Amino acid sequence: MKTKFIKYQILGCLILFVSCSHHVRLKLKSNYPPVNSDSTVVIYSKKSNDVPSQFEKLGELKVTCEKSYFVNCDSTSILSTAKNEARKAGGNAMFISLRKKHLLSFKLILDADILRISDFSSNTIEYIKPPRQSRFDSHKKGTFDLRLSLPYINFFTIKFKGEKTVNTSGFLGALIGFDYYHKDNQYLSLFVGGGMNFIVPMPAPVDYFSGEYDFVYTAYLGLTKNHVIFKKLVCGYGLSLTRNIWLQRHYYDEYDDITDILPDKDFMTHH
Repeated sequence: MKTKFIKYQILGCLILFVSCSHHVRLKLKSNYPPVNSDSTVVIYSKKSNDVPSQFEKLGELKVTCEKSYFVNCDSTSILSTAKNEARKAGGNAMFISLRKKHLLSFKLILDADILRISDFSSNTIEYIKPPRQSRFDSHKKGTFDLRLSLPYINFFTIKFKGEKTVNTSGFLGALIGFDYYHKDNQYLSLFVGGGMNFIVPMPAPVDYFSGEYDFVYTAYLGLTKNHVIFKKLVCGYGLSLTRNIWLQRHYYDEYDDITDILPDKDFMTHH
């Protein structure tokens, strides 16, 4: 019995050790023969502009390390891990694009490109990673998109004739739509959706306490024409049909006076 307990302790320590070690992700273009373990790997920093012009990018490397009882995370250890991985991939240089330490944890992250440089004495270039592609770059005339979204936080201001103005907020909603690009930088959007002022941020049964509660629901159908400006900003205009519902409900407990019970109210409006 004691022997089994010791085995489980050892197994638990091994699992903890593996889970707290360096995590490495490699994205290689193709397989290369590994370089000798004593080969030098030249490091180029993010702001460096002295990368030789004659180089081949073998792939991308991401190393993360979180400090624990078994692992000491610092710049030296994570850089040593990155060098070993670069050598295994056949590289002799690395261009570090990100080296970041989380302020709220002991996690250290390093992102780098693995390079194979044939001539270190060749002319240097400013090594710049390609800009991130906008989602609008691939949209050309004739493109269709399916759009799904969850309006999570909703704010309502509703005024019914002869009644007070209702200002309320809450959670949950859904929207589905179709976008059609009739030009490279213009598209039509047809969508339908709805929202509510649910008091908790997730679907769940709720017991209301004694008092008056306002429940607001909205459902809408819309058609808009949108213009993409500078590949990031979208401006549009259109028409929408909206149905708003306001339900005023009263809840009572066993101590409420029956003579104070107020009737529930239901209101509905279209726009």
